[in-house]
Amino acid sequence: MKKDSGNVLLFNMITGWLGVILISVSLVRYAAMSDDFLLMILAIFGFVLTLNYLYQLEERAGSDKKFRWIKLGVLVVTLIVMISFL
Repeated sequence: MKKDSGNVLLFNMITGWLGVILISVSLVRYAAMSDDFLLMILAIFGFVLTLNYLYQLEERAGSDKKFRWIKLGVLVVTLIVMISFL
């Protein structure tokens, strides 16, 4: 793998995870405003499946395990901060 293609892969992974963080923030906001329990459970289940898929793709692409855990930590911290403000 060339160094340039590695940088492009890293950029794509970071922008993909930024999208995941934005979706998670909107999911938390929706949970705070909605009274529909079934729809919320389905949204959370779909979100977990999407995270699992992204994790598997990054593993196959050969990304560093430490980098994957850091991104997951950022996601968890973002969710905790969002939940505490709602």
